[in-house]
Amino acid sequence: MPFPELNFRGNCENVARAYEIALLGNHSITLAYYQSEDGDYERDVNPEDVKIIQDIFGFKSVAKGDLICEVIRPDFDSLLMPSKRLESLEDIKYRVEEAKKHPLPTEFEGPSLAVCESLLKMSYQRHCLSGYDLKIILSVAGTIARLALTPVIHVEHIAEAIQYRALKRDSTVKIYTEGY
Repeated sequence: MPFPELNFRGNCENVARAYEIALLGNHSITLAYYQSEDGDYERDVNPEDVKIIQDIFGFKSVAKGDLICEVIRPDFDSLLMPSKRLESLEDIKYRVEEAKKHPLPTEFEGPSLAVCESLLKMSYQRHCLSGYDLKIILSVAGTIARLALTPVIHVEHIAEAIQYRALKRDSTVKIYTEGY
């Protein structure tokens, strides 16, 4: 029996989701990864693996992207599961094309408006975000809502968008650049 090809794409659902959002909303992506300086090797990601993942999805990671996405270290066993049904890039592109048929949401859902504002305020303070970060978060939240085929932005869309900016000031992750 031949040795199976390693399954990197199936182990980076968060990168696939960021790619989908970037594709629909014309956003840029910054890939980030964790490398331990204190012996916490369980979370460590090799920059060479980040390059492989970048090549699989076919985009260039930029230093200051709209979406900051951490590449998670794959589980060893799942790297060797080629028979597992993987979402293809064509699946993602099809979903994006379907979402393009729907208008971009421009408003929040009525009752959750106060919750959305509260979540934005808390994130603004906790993550030391800028006004520009808030602008990006609202734009990305609209894109996420559009992918969900909903005419309004819900609190869960705001929360998901925030996670793509929260890593901006996280000193435990490194920003991937070509040549690392």
